Amino acid sequence: MDSRTGQSPKWCAPEGFLRETLADGGIHVWRAGLDRSPETIAFLLNGLPAFERERAHCFRFALHRGRFVVARSVLRRILGFYLGADPREINLSANRHGKPCLDPGMHRGDLRFNLSHSHGLALYIIAEGREVGIDVEYPERTCTPEKIARRFFSPAEADILEGLPEARRRSAFFSCWTRKEAFVKAMGAGLSVPLGDFTVTLRPGDAPKLLYTAWDDTGPSKWTLMDIDPGGGYAAAAAVSGTIGPVRYFSADFDFS
Repeated sequence: MDSRTGQSPKWCAPEGFLRETLADGGIHVWRAGLDRSPETIAFLLNGLPAFERERAHCFRFALHRGRFVVARSVLRRILGFYLGADPREINLSANRHGKPCLDPGMHRGDLRFNLSHSHGLALYIIAEGREVGIDVEYPERTCTPEKIARRFFSPAEADILEGLPEARRRSAFFSCWTRKEAFVKAMGAGLSVPLGDFTVTLRPGDAPKLLYTAWDDTGPSKWTLMDIDPGGGYAAAAAVSGTIGPVRYFSADFDFS
């Protein structure tokens, strides 16, 4: 369900001039499957810039390498829609904490984006002129929510999680985890912000919301959180600076043949 509308998102093919629909605080979320044939992956790898090909070759397993290649190729195709540019000509850079962004030298307005992938699924978020972050996770059956929460979450979040019925803890844990990761990614601060230094909602039925930040009393009023339902049992959330306008969902399962 879309946490803002209470309805399942409708993932549709892109059409028209997408950048116009980012006005008035609009947000676009894209979904892409990452498992492609070895031939497609080899083709996409050759189309990536040298630094991304080098990163791809650092992966030990072919499965992970292929998913990275597809995720980065899809990102370039998506950005190409908004910039009216050949995906191969899009220059990307990153801040000092590793958050990807468009190279300032492109001078194509103030398009912002973020991406996340887990197992065979990737999600992307696009906005104009404000920071965004997104996180997707595939809930692992082997994880121990209570132990991880006590180590990484704020004390308030860990207390709430342990107070829930055992049958509801796993879903609450992943709601909390994705909201926190999306927020940290939106800030562009990476691991420099401990996950225990801020608190988000996690009780089943509670709207996604930033409740507290240790570094700024007004922090929660500056950000909006939203849950995303990508299907397939995945959990996902996004964070946006300011308020969120209309949200549109797009399928990025492109034919690269």
